[in-house]
Parts: sequence; structure tokens; C-alpha cells
Amino acid sequence: GELNAHHKVPFTEIVTPLLAQCDKASMTEDAKIEFIETHPLFTDLDNLITLCEKCHYSLHKRQYRAKPRKGKV
Repeated sequence: GELNAHHKVPFTEIVTPLLAQCDKASMTEDAKIEFIETHPLFTDLDNLITLCEKCHYSLHKRQYRAKPRKGKV
């Protein structure tokens, strides 16, 4: 199977503030992608682990199931 890089700090927690910076700077979509893909927070090897595709999917499935949804207890 394929190997996947998994961010220990969730991808959205890294990308959301970076996108806000891009929006303030009125960057093009291509510039946003380059900025995020090369940003140290995104590429920090200490924040990455390698998982097989099946394990990566299972990990995300468990993480999303464990988070309560708005209005749900």
C-alpha cells in the first residue's frame, strides 16, 4: 500500500491561520498553495509521522468520531 504523511498537529490547525495570513495579503491561489506547502509549520518533520494508507484513514476516522459536534453532547 501507499504511505501517507500524517500531521500530529491537525492539518486544519496549521492551514487555517496560514490561509488567514494569505487573505490579508490578497494572495493568488497559486501563491497561497506555495506559501502553505513551504511554510515551516507545514513541513516540520517533528510534526509528521508516516502511516500506511489504511492506518492513516483509521486514525482520522477515530479522531473525527471522538470530536463532539456542535449542539450534540
